[in-house]
Amino acid sequence: MSKSLKNKSYQYIWYFLYSNKIKKEKIKYIYSDQISPYFETNDETINNIITNIIKVNPYYRFSNIYDIFFDVDNISKNENNKFSDIFFNLSMHLLGNLDLHISKNKKDIYCKKIINELETNNYSNKISKMYNKLKYEDKFIIADSLYNHYKNTEMISSLEYSIKKLFPDSVIYNYIISENRIAMYINAEKKDIHYYKIKIVTKLFCPIRLKINIYWSNNFIILGNKNSSLINENCIF
Repeated sequence: MSKSLKNKSYQYIWYFLYSNKIKKEKIKYIYSDQISPYFETNDETINNIITNIIKVNPYYRFSNIYDIFFDVDNISKNENNKFSDIFFNLSMHLLGNLDLHISKNKKDIYCKKIINELETNNYSNKISKMYNKLKYEDKFIIADSLYNHYKNTEMISSLEYSIKKLFPDSVIYNYIISENRIAMYINAEKKDIHYYKIKIVTKLFCPIRLKINIYWSNNFIILGNKNSSLINENCIF
């Protein structure tokens, strides 16, 4: 997990417009002369020092905009340029309010960051190749599962959550074989795209010594459970 996701005080420009700690009209965004690759606002702001001057790294999310207007190597030399200061402040207010307008909450932003990391080999090349074949909805489910996992969710719980979101009505039979092996019924046909989903979540959330038996389409017959004992819809286990 990247430092940006681990840091509990991680903030974006919209936070200051939303938190009401400072009146919006008094907030002034300025370019940070110490750009961090991990944060949108600088360390002083993150450490909750109350000030109306918010130092920002505009290249964290908005490089496609600010690359046009600013030279990252020379921007600090233009601190006395009033037009640049005014433009930067106004544009940051606009972008921050746009974040709030489209209801992009903190979790959404974290998940988008996780999606980007999964797509760009930050976890593993194999995971990235499979992940990039998925629909965005499935990508978001996996990112959401990782986000919840980072909030101290157990690995097995994260595995169950992601499987049930990706494959509704599927079942994980915890430790019905042994403490080191579980069985998993996936309510879907065994297709490549479904296999990729399973492979990704098991690589992300399956404990190292735990082995998984995966069964597709057909459920198990469980003694004493009438719903699992339908003729032609089960496999013997």
